[in-house]
Amino acid sequence: EFLVCDDVRLGQILNNLINDEMEIENRTGKSAQLVIFDSAGRLAFDQNIQPGSDRINIQQLNTGIYFYKFEQSGLTSPVYGKLIKL
Repeated sequence: EFLVCDDVRLGQILNNLINDEMEIENRTGKSAQLVIFDSAGRLAFDQNIQPGSDRINIQQLNTGIYFYKFEQSGLTSPVYGKLIKL
């Protein structure tokens, strides 16, 4: 299953059902920022993402529903989505 961002030029998070790692693909050609918030809106994770594909360790997150924001400086609007940590 794929969770494709609204603007596929930015990238995608592969599989929005996650355990301890998530795979992300940054298609911007520049570094971008991935920010994850818990269901109460508190910052849970913040990492700079380099261009290309990468696996990110998120085992420090508790089981639950999270929301992410993927943005690159200079773009008009960030991309938002939902993740479920199993």
